[in-house]
Amino acid sequence: METKLVIGKLFSILLIAAGLGFLLYAGLLFQERYQPKTLNFPKEAEIEHRPQVLTIDSLHLKLPIFLAEIKGSKWDDTDQGVSFLKTSTLPGHVGNSIIYGHNWPNLLGRLSQIRIGDTVVVGYDDGTSQNFKVKLIDTVTPDESYIVTQTTSDVRLTLYTCTGWFDRMRLVVTAVAEQELSFRPAS
Repeated sequence: METKLVIGKLFSILLIAAGLGFLLYAGLLFQERYQPKTLNFPKEAEIEHRPQVLTIDSLHLKLPIFLAEIKGSKWDDTDQGVSFLKTSTLPGHVGNSIIYGHNWPNLLGRLSQIRIGDTVVVGYDDGTSQNFKVKLIDTVTPDESYIVTQTTSDVRLTLYTCTGWFDRMRLVVTAVAEQELSFRPAS
């Protein structure tokens, strides 16, 4: 009888400790989501027609675009907007342009609500813009790197963010340019 009581108490303590551990982990994830460390990107050499703003009217999103790169396995990111992977094709040109960001409510948190046919607009620092139509929405694992390394013969924009339980998956939205980039001032 006494052995069962001791085992019961140990089991209770173990469950309480596991619960506290999960709460602590969830608290850390919550803090990082709403109070992330800010990255200061170095000044970049001038890029002609640098992407400056990402707009998705159907989601009521208008976010600044920052230049970024992958260093080893670490993706540069920001809590101030979205990141343009500068090793990818410049948006509006033939190839696959990658723009990514956190799935936080103030960034790409609503991206899961986008639909096929929605318009994504990339605005440039010279006042021009390029419209893209969403053609594909997919969820992949983080190790499916073909998303960022694929070469294409069309003018493609790939939006990329975390999704799923504890951000274990990646949401990929692929959009194709509606027409050739003209670099006419946006109205």
